[in-house]
Amino acid sequence: MGYQEAIQAINQNDIQAIYTLLGKEYFLIQEFRETLMKSVERYYSDLDISVLDYREVTMDQVLDEAESFSFLAELRLVMVEEADFISTNPQKKLTIAEEKRLQAYLKDPNPGTCLLFLMPYEKVDKRRKLTQQIQKYSQFIEVLALDERELRRYLKDYIKAASLNVTKEAFEELLTRTNFQLSQTMAEIKKLEQYAKNNETINLEVVKNLVTRSLESNIFELTDAILRRHFVEAIQIYQDLILMKNDPLALQALIISQFRLILQVQILYEAGQNQGEMAKSLNVHPYRVKLAMNYATSMDRRVLEKLYRSLIEADFFIKTGKSQADTSFYLILSQLAHS
Repeated sequence: MGYQEAIQAINQNDIQAIYTLLGKEYFLIQEFRETLMKSVERYYSDLDISVLDYREVTMDQVLDEAESFSFLAELRLVMVEEADFISTNPQKKLTIAEEKRLQAYLKDPNPGTCLLFLMPYEKVDKRRKLTQQIQKYSQFIEVLALDERELRRYLKDYIKAASLNVTKEAFEELLTRTNFQLSQTMAEIKKLEQYAKNNETINLEVVKNLVTRSLESNIFELTDAILRRHFVEAIQIYQDLILMKNDPLALQALIISQFRLILQVQILYEAGQNQGEMAKSLNVHPYRVKLAMNYATSMDRRVLEKLYRSLIEADFFIKTGKSQADTSFYLILSQLAHS
């Protein structure tokens, strides 16, 4: 079952005995939890909930909770956070007895309990029999990071449901400023909802004034200014980041990472990979690959490599005490301006 289908079913009081959420998309995880709790309160009047951290309890303790009946409500919720027992690298493995007990519970769950496993990981060990049983007997739902197309659709649906009037330019700026990250985008759109509570139009100027740029978005703008040789603009962006209490050494590392990504994308593009394949190969968000492609396909490799080497050397000098972190960036720009 997909995420949206599960949400719709829960809202209609079609609540399953066991759910498993796999993934790190924080906003979707929180939305699912809240939807489940509200539905139980709405249809069963009282809410009896237990929240367990799997790092601090055993599977036997989890199942003891799940098998217990509530004296307060018809249906109780048992939420198990950080459940990594079917991940590719579990920190705490199940005993043979625990695994057998869990397998038995999956096949015959307590009708008075809704058990939710929260697995903030991207992969599970599909070779294990237990993994296959979890996928078969529980509602197994992936909450992985949305790609650009999925994010656009999700945000448009949300805007429509909230009856917000957002211009096309404002919509694009919102996504850019939040680096196409769902959790950050939804946090920022809450600000915009407050602004538009009297049906005001959310235009480009409103987004620029109210929506905070993500650090990643600022680093991209900084990299873009350097590559376009707009050094005054680059200095202004860098100074703004310093005023925002960002550490110069951390900024240097992020800038290096951005240039490294552009070079990697250029190499993979020449090897014939498409953007989706690059994102998987490099384990980065597809939107970052899309942005890097603009430079990877238009800039000379030698220019990119020269810039990258300059940044690496500056980083080395800082870490060995031969240069100051707060002045290194300006020296690099000065060298580039005279090259």
